[in-house]
Amino acid sequence: MSKVTKKQKAIIEAHLKASIKDDFDISCPKVGEQSMKTMDELKEALEEGKTIHQLHKIIEQNHVSITSQLMAVPQLMGHISEAYKKSYTRGFKDFLTRLNIN
Repeated sequence: MSKVTKKQKAIIEAHLKASIKDDFDISCPKVGEQSMKTMDELKEALEEGKTIHQLHKIIEQNHVSITSQLMAVPQLMGHISEAYKKSYTRGFKDFLTRLNIN
């Protein structure tokens, strides 16, 4: 697996910081609504440096262990472990690579 690029690292770190503060640029849409309609819109938002709550949750749920997820909840412990960071970074990197954000 190739290394995380500077651009990818900036996007990933921005999402981790937003999750700690629970302050995303684009929040989860209400039921029946869509915040992004196409992958191009998603890619554009990420390249502009926007943080997307729904994307964060999907990456977290699919790549981070439940124990690490619980530790990271701001209302509980608010601690992002090294295991969380490693799993989250790997999953987010794969996603960004598929979007050709290098």
